[in-house]
Amino acid sequence: MRKFIILLFTLFSTSLFFGQEVFISEINYTGTSKGIRLTGSGTTDLDGWKLVFYKRTSGKEYNKIDEVTLNGTLKNNDIWFSIPEMSNVHVNGLGVALIKKNGDPVELIGYNGPDEVFTVKKGEAAFGETSIYAGTTTGEFSIQRTSATGGWDTSNPPINSKTASVTKNQIEDFNLYPNPVREGLFTISTKNSFDKHVLIYSISGRVVYEKTIRSNELVNVQNLSVGMYMVQVEENEKVSLKKLLIN
Repeated sequence: MRKFIILLFTLFSTSLFFGQEVFISEINYTGTSKGIRLTGSGTTDLDGWKLVFYKRTSGKEYNKIDEVTLNGTLKNNDIWFSIPEMSNVHVNGLGVALIKKNGDPVELIGYNGPDEVFTVKKGEAAFGETSIYAGTTTGEFSIQRTSATGGWDTSNPPINSKTASVTKNQIEDFNLYPNPVREGLFTISTKNSFDKHVLIYSISGRVVYEKTIRSNELVNVQNLSVGMYMVQVEENEKVSLKKLLIN
């Protein structure tokens, strides 16, 4: 029986995403499980990277209130960092910056405040960068990226709670290429040459593509909109999942 997956996932704005490999894809600052999700392509050692948190003081200037040093490896997927102490009460606005180990800022995101960009206090690691605004949530909802053009969804529970239980990554050497997809075509590679049953889900959990393909056959997604999708592949009674970005 086919396993149905409901995925709510988010993506980064065009101006930043295509020049970097790691980005913030989910912010949960009001729910029971507060934290930040990072997503990326390739393999990135996150040891020494930081998430720096800010609150709005006056005008568009935000001051640093906390920072979390990261660790672990992000490999063609995403990684969740639980941060129970994340602030959710500053009504004037909050912000988070993703900072590389060498101190270079990756991005600034504003939330829980005015719909405007901000800069951080001079002397901080992210000084000189301009933020984007993600929105505001309440209760058991998180902020999730929805498209490569910088869309945000603030009306859904966290991704973890909306993903059905499926055994992942059973297929050896499973990969999608190219990812991001830029010309509407990609291939699925695995260690074996079995036929593959492919299902592609939108961020709302709707099946937007289904086909059984042969080894190395091109998958045509030219009719799909720009954004993030989940690709499920069944091969020889094994199942694997991977996120796919269509540009």
